[in-house]
Amino acid sequence: MRREHDFMIVAEGLTKKYKEFISLDDLNLQVSRGEIFGFLGHNGAGKTTTVNILTTLLSPTSGRASICGFDIQDESRQVRERIGYLPENVKFYEDLTAFENLAFFARLSGVKNPGEKISEVLTFLDFQGIENKKLGEFSKGMRQRIGIAQAIIHDPEVLFLDEPTSGLDPMGIKHLREVILRLNSEKGMTIFMNTHLLSEVARTCTTIGVLSHGRLIYGKVPDTSTPPFFPLKMLRGVVDYLEIIGAILGIILGYLSIAKEKGKNTLQLLLSRPIGQYDIVSGKVLGNSALILSVLAVNALALYLILWFVGGVQFSTAELVKLGLVFVASYFYIMFFFCLTSILALKLKSLPNALIIGFTIWLAFVLIIPQIGDTMDPDNQIPGGFFKSMKMNHDQGKEILKKFKTYETVRNTIEETSITKHYERLSFALLGIKDYYNNKTLGFIFHDKWFDGVWVAGFFLLALLAEYLVLARKEHILHNG
Repeated sequence: MRREHDFMIVAEGLTKKYKEFISLDDLNLQVSRGEIFGFLGHNGAGKTTTVNILTTLLSPTSGRASICGFDIQDESRQVRERIGYLPENVKFYEDLTAFENLAFFARLSGVKNPGEKISEVLTFLDFQGIENKKLGEFSKGMRQRIGIAQAIIHDPEVLFLDEPTSGLDPMGIKHLREVILRLNSEKGMTIFMNTHLLSEVARTCTTIGVLSHGRLIYGKVPDTSTPPFFPLKMLRGVVDYLEIIGAILGIILGYLSIAKEKGKNTLQLLLSRPIGQYDIVSGKVLGNSALILSVLAVNALALYLILWFVGGVQFSTAELVKLGLVFVASYFYIMFFFCLTSILALKLKSLPNALIIGFTIWLAFVLIIPQIGDTMDPDNQIPGGFFKSMKMNHDQGKEILKKFKTYETVRNTIEETSITKHYERLSFALLGIKDYYNNKTLGFIFHDKWFDGVWVAGFFLLALLAEYLVLARKEHILHNG
């Protein structure tokens, strides 16, 4: 007989003692129907003891508890009929196949037509085609899926999971998270999950409890106002890396593209031949563009694979497009320094001086000009931002700055002489480094940051045009050689 009850799990004064040691101390707990309850606590806090008592595997020293309205001690059979349980270290018969193991648990649970039910459960878990493999051949992640299959084979109303992510890789954790959410939303299961991973509780659970030394010290509904996870925000370091290392790469390649030819006097020889006056520049730019694009592509692919396989992060199509646009902007940024240093190497007699001036200009763009602009920015005078500390949003901050129009004009003019600042503004907006741009569409970002995009591309095109014009003056270069 099923008992309707608002609370699927109830514990009142639940206590477990081992002589003088108190493993669980006066636990009071209520879990409503349809909840995913996250039970947090350090190792040895008493989480597994709690689950063992609630699943009737262990008798409490004092107190009482009920599952689906049935007392865990007086009506333990009815409780076991209505629960599923996945222990932390699930054990199976390793010489039996997956099907044979599941069939065994299905018969123990009184499941009719075990074969059909096993097929249904494995399809739900997206785990078909392994029925005839022996459990001894399974990885930890595969065993965990079979563990979940045996726990839900009889369609329990309440599912207990004890440290379900233990030993799983990031992709395994992600898959398990999806399964838990589907069991709750599609099958209506109430889920009680022991874990020490706060990140999984935040992403999965509807309510939480924190256990410390056997006592429940905190229990509430997670704060739904917690900002969602934006994976692109993790890539701020990539932008900083490209601002510095990428620019240095462009400077060195630009210098070498001319220095090697000048040092061997082959540049003068090439210029004396009846070839198009712009062919040399085109060849240098195209060749080095291919090299720089290859380096960026390899880095982008490596970054994507690391985040996917190691971090379990998957990007949406829109996020991949934004990431791609950041690398396009990076190409223009690096090629600007390539063309700049090429021009200096063509114009100056002393090649070392050309390299020194190239790095000096780079330092001005990367460090000096942005630092002056940041220092003059009133929003940077307080850690975390002045306007944010005053509980003002982005638009309110803009309105206030309009009252200091002349000051802001001077500050912006200084900043806008730096290609690095434009590159940083555009990249930070696309990656959502600034919270204002999180979850914003590409159209919104381009409407707000088109000016920076034009400046990044414009700096490069102006430098490229200047290089063509310099090389057009053959006599000047031949004289400097």
